[in-house]
Amino acid sequence: MTTRHLKIFLEVYKSGSMTAAAKRLFMTQPSVSQAIHEMEEHYGVRLFERLYRKLFPTPAGKELVLYAENILGLFNEMEAKLEAGNLAQSLEVGLFFTAGMLVHPWLSAFRAACPSTSVHIHVWKGSELKRRLRTASIDLAVMEEFDHEPDLCQELIAEDRLVAVTAVDDPLLSEGPITARQLSEAPLLLREKGAGVRDQFESEMQRLGFHISPLWESASSLVLLEAARHREGIAILPYQLAQPALHRGEVAELPVTGIDFARRMALTWHKDKFITGPMQTFMDIVRSISISPEL
Repeated sequence: MTTRHLKIFLEVYKSGSMTAAAKRLFMTQPSVSQAIHEMEEHYGVRLFERLYRKLFPTPAGKELVLYAENILGLFNEMEAKLEAGNLAQSLEVGLFFTAGMLVHPWLSAFRAACPSTSVHIHVWKGSELKRRLRTASIDLAVMEEFDHEPDLCQELIAEDRLVAVTAVDDPLLSEGPITARQLSEAPLLLREKGAGVRDQFESEMQRLGFHISPLWESASSLVLLEAARHREGIAILPYQLAQPALHRGEVAELPVTGIDFARRMALTWHKDKFITGPMQTFMDIVRSISISPEL
């Protein structure tokens, strides 16, 4: 049974006649009769009985009237909202830690553009963001740019860099820029394996021929920043995240020569993902509002 059957049924109920219903629906009388017959055959009940040349609903027909009106009312409301683009929606956004600290301008602009769409923000490391994109747990992500993976689309949106952060009175600061070898031998404070910052730093050090063994590992960059401030070691962090503490003089950047600390952020989504209106709006906002720091 379809909404077409329900519309025909209600028109017959209102008019009390197959012929009158057919005229109102711009159909032939046999087509109307056939639709009512199909409904009666489908449910195994009579819906109308004829008295004094007029059709009256049976008890089953009277009960069906209530359901048909509710169903068609909801259906018409849904169609109107879909056509107007006002159907309530939600957006699941995944962010790596640095973007999670900088998301507020995006959210403010998005709320103004799509007030009826709820946004859920999830902050995970890069490997988890990829997994969530592949399982459709999130609609899109802002994360570290990574080597080409055929099922994921990336669009560069900002550039950052890694920094070696230490206590303001670290003796190494007086030596000027240190080498990658010196850094590999220092007490390092690093994110956990699978985090984009950790993966990038380890890959670069391996490229230079150095093995690293961190003193500390943490899933929180802020914990590492605080540890560096208290002379526990040298933290490898995104500049975006360390920038406020550096500017306040709470920690210091330790210059390192011969190592590539460049870092790129990408808007990322699955190639098979259907891009809804709210998703497109959020992507456009991310493209238009720069979060690149003064490097």
